[in-house]
Amino acid sequence: MISKGRRPSGPIQLKNGFYIEVCNKGSKSGVKIHSATRKAMEDSISMYSAYKAVIILGEYIGGIPQRDAPLHPVLKSMAKEVETSLHD
Repeated sequence: MISKGRRPSGPIQLKNGFYIEVCNKGSKSGVKIHSATRKAMEDSISMYSAYKAVIILGEYIGGIPQRDAPLHPVLKSMAKEVETSLHD
């Protein structure tokens, strides 16, 4: 039996929804976590931010980040806290 080898992998397509990246404090790479709603993303942030560094990637539609949508004020303050803790 002849092995045809590994099939080529295409670019990653992100689902529609909200994304955060969770990584160990001091680490540069992490895991992207998908949430269907903004409320679910906020709950994930509050759960992981106690012991991990959380980076808010925002909303993605069709694999493209939507930078026009403003973040909730609580998320802005959380993002600032995470950025300052990463630079320490």
